[in-house]
Amino acid sequence: LFEPDPEFVKAAAHMIPEASASWSRDGCAEEGEEQLLAERKTLVMRVQNRLQQAFAQQLKVGTSVWFWSYERHPRDKEWPPLYCATVHVPLAGKTFVGTWTRGQREAQIDACSKIAEFLDAEFPRTKGS
Repeated sequence: LFEPDPEFVKAAAHMIPEASASWSRDGCAEEGEEQLLAERKTLVMRVQNRLQQAFAQQLKVGTSVWFWSYERHPRDKEWPPLYCATVHVPLAGKTFVGTWTRGQREAQIDACSKIAEFLDAEFPRTKGS
């Protein structure tokens, strides 16, 4: 039968060091690196939201605002493999093709940057949005 030793738990708890004030940033090379990483991670979602807002009047409930396809480079043997992402946005009547990029997620982010350029030109943001 196992019974924890309360005295040992108390003693061990005193040996656990306090976390540093910047524990969440430990290992980051630069101050702005966290912000850039967060922006990259949410780019796809933010571009999708912008598309949904831009075409809100035409978008039917349950309909996808875009359709993705990925092409893997046939002769590439490195890791991560080279991908080219293509995204079709039916309501815009446009297809956006990214550049060849290492990794499927990176290829998707690259194609999203093309959509963001389109949205910036066709649906400029107003201050505060």
